[in-house]
Amino acid sequence: VEGDRTIVEYKTPVGAIKTVVLYDESMRKAGISITHIEEHAIKSVADYAPLGYIFENARVEPNYEGYSEFSEYVGDRGLAVAFISLAASPMHLIQRELVPLDQFFYHMYDHPVELEKFAEQIGTYWNRVFDVALESPAEVLFLGANYDASVTYPPFFEEQIQPWLSSFADKLHARGKFLLTHTDGENLGLLRHYLASKIDIADSICPRPMTKLSFKEVRNCFDDKITIMGGIPSVSLLKSSMSDSEFDAYLDEFFQSIGNGGHLILGISDTTPPAAEFDRLMKVAKESNNSA
Repeated sequence: VEGDRTIVEYKTPVGAIKTVVLYDESMRKAGISITHIEEHAIKSVADYAPLGYIFENARVEPNYEGYSEFSEYVGDRGLAVAFISLAASPMHLIQRELVPLDQFFYHMYDHPVELEKFAEQIGTYWNRVFDVALESPAEVLFLGANYDASVTYPPFFEEQIQPWLSSFADKLHARGKFLLTHTDGENLGLLRHYLASKIDIADSICPRPMTKLSFKEVRNCFDDKITIMGGIPSVSLLKSSMSDSEFDAYLDEFFQSIGNGGHLILGISDTTPPAAEFDRLMKVAKESNNSA
């Protein structure tokens, strides 16, 4: 550790990998909890081999006691969801964590065969993660996050993410468990792939005006096959984004579109902003109770 930077070097029989992550005071003050990757693991195609070696040889250790402790803390106030990974699949992990996003697409174009082989190596680790997760006492498990029509575009999602979500969902469903995935981005073109992925809960659905799809469009597509968690866009709680009259009109339209309210866990997507108008939050709660 050097100040706010954590520097790690991984040495393997087939090469070394170095990463640098930053978590400084300004991030802590802003409430940021995820570190910033200053130096990614992949700098060139030569890094696939040592990284592949690491994933093929990595052990997966369960932490069921930690989950049970958290579940007891939550109690009957809610449902404790077991977290697996923000990446939903091996290729999604490469895109999210191991290489800068712009460089990822160059790697896809310049080294497709090598990249696919590397993803297969990560896949052996991914399956070990699934095996441990399936034995968890949790009823709902969280896998995958932050999809977006421009980054995890529909053909990419269908080929590289959907099969992994679907496979894990089948295994969970066979045990009476449920799959939650974090769908907070631009979902235009992705909704049918969520259905094909057999997910049970689409967390943080964030509709218009923050994205292109209205809540009603998402609702109609899911047709009670997927439970929506969220639904109220965070900007609607800010007077700088919506006037009072616009907010009232938006709420009227929203609650008209929820139907009987089934398969909906109402919430603010992606999260309630620090500058949110508390009166607006209370109005959402009041309208929700009236609708119920």
